[in-house]
Amino acid sequence: MKRAFFVVFGIILLALGSYAVWFFAVAPKTERAAVVENPPDTPPISVSPIVPPENQQPLPPLQNNGSATRAVSGARVVGFWIAKNSDIFVVTESGAILKNGESFSSGAPSGISSISGSPDGSRALIASGYPFAPSFTVFDIAAKKLIKLPYGIKAAAWGPSSSDELMILGTETGAALSRYSIGSGTFTRIATVPATDPTLSWITPTEVAIHERFSSLVPATAYTYTITSRVATITALDESGLSLLWSGDGSRALKLSGSALTAIDQKGGAIAAFPFLAWPPDCAWDGAVLYCPSRAASADRYYMDDYLKGKRPGRTRLFRIDFSAPEIPLITEIKTPALPESLDARMVKVLDKKLYFVDAPTGILYEVSL
Repeated sequence: MKRAFFVVFGIILLALGSYAVWFFAVAPKTERAAVVENPPDTPPISVSPIVPPENQQPLPPLQNNGSATRAVSGARVVGFWIAKNSDIFVVTESGAILKNGESFSSGAPSGISSISGSPDGSRALIASGYPFAPSFTVFDIAAKKLIKLPYGIKAAAWGPSSSDELMILGTETGAALSRYSIGSGTFTRIATVPATDPTLSWITPTEVAIHERFSSLVPATAYTYTITSRVATITALDESGLSLLWSGDGSRALKLSGSALTAIDQKGGAIAAFPFLAWPPDCAWDGAVLYCPSRAASADRYYMDDYLKGKRPGRTRLFRIDFSAPEIPLITEIKTPALPESLDARMVKVLDKKLYFVDAPTGILYEVSL
């Protein structure tokens, strides 16, 4: 009986061993071969005109002796904004709000995804809870008060001039584009627009830009909506990995589409293509000049997904891109030895010839004189 048991047991072990050999030695090879022979399709990207290859290299760097570079805050920063009087407000991981490095208030929401200051910096719009329970809060400096915005808002943005009025998408009516008065708490409906998971920019008093949130897997469409004429202009159609940052006058935008970084005009026409990658929301316009933390170009369509998840460590380079040049943008690298070697600059802002950004690995906020 025991002998029969061992015989049966041996046969079972032999069968399992054979299966294991097939599974680990044969099956993976077949699967890997299929992956190599049939790589994932990459959406075609066509832009014209583009920067000629001989003009794609950055100009000699703007050197900085390091004495004009300083760490504004030693606390780990999750977001910041700058008032017109140059007061710097930061929000830390613990929810503390600091003014010029000193304690000012507390109670900021957790899970912050972005912070944007109002036109005069007297208030800040704080987005948090995305994607499971997105919410928006306004912090008023004078009152040291957090103002919770109504539930159901999908996207919100400051206008070009008012610190009391927001443009919002959402509320109970669905994809309703409305003005929202913070003081009175009232909505003024403008239009119903297509939007599922949108981002929103209020570019000029009469123009709003809308596109779906960044995804390398889901194609998105971007458009501008003119409030006065009620006309929508498509600036990008069914493009994966789409993100845009419009200039203050709405004349141009930095556009990321897949693994291509370009500049476009008001109608979506290409102005220039760049030989590096950048995340548009981390860049900042100053008139016709754009400041961007950038990385080497990559053909990997999922590169920016990994970058946003913190899976792409490594140094970023700071570029100044001047669109006031007559033909093509002039690209200059900003270098300063005072910055860390492993710099990963995010959340760039510029004011009064000073550049501000957060180093993602350390959470330190830096200031560089231009």
